Amino acid sequence: MAWIRPYRASSGTGRAFEKAFEASLAIGVGVVIGYYLDRWLDTGPVFLFLFMLAGLVACVRTLLQIQAGDDSDGAASAKSSRGEPPE
Repeated sequence: MAWIRPYRASSGTGRAFEKAFEASLAIGVGVVIGYYLDRWLDTGPVFLFLFMLAGLVACVRTLLQIQAGDDSDGAASAKSSRGEPPE
């Protein structure tokens, strides 16, 4: 099939946008889960803050991985697309 392009490793900018999206999504998902748990259990904003904090920790962890240049999953997938065994 000529219309299907082979997989290419994404650029550094693309990976940075992907990680930033994952980081912001972690906070958003934490807020939504905490909000609905508080409504279901009829509590104050306890779970909202706990899950928002968990999302913030995941966000900071993701952003620190970007800063450190740790791209273990991206490097392995790029090598596997070229037929090289992962290290």
